[in-house]
Amino acid sequence: MSYLIYIALMLFGVFFTGAAILKLTRHQHFIEEFESMKVPYSLAYLSGAIEIVCGPLLIAGIWFPAYAGVASGVMFFAMLGASATNLVSVGRGAKVAIGVLAIFALPMLLVTLYFLEPARLLVGI
Repeated sequence: MSYLIYIALMLFGVFFTGAAILKLTRHQHFIEEFESMKVPYSLAYLSGAIEIVCGPLLIAGIWFPAYAGVASGVMFFAMLGASATNLVSVGRGAKVAIGVLAIFALPMLLVTLYFLEPARLLVGI
């Protein structure tokens, strides 16, 4: 089981870090995506800032489990927001929102639950 968790941490960490870099550097693809959803690009900066912190923390979670627990919890809520944004945006709808939930939010919730105890000790609750 732990190898699957490590693979998930590595894949999601690399993905979120890469997506963050592209959002923060205003890559043309993300500019077009946010324009097509009719939402301000400042939302991309917000999600990019969250992802640029949490992506490397997910990778570091292989060695420091508490980091993975906290980062995946933050990413779970960020992906809930992304899903809600896709649901209400023009031209996206329920299919994309459900896809974001299934591909990103649910795995982040499962990782959070897997590392819940170390994360609670780190945060102090």
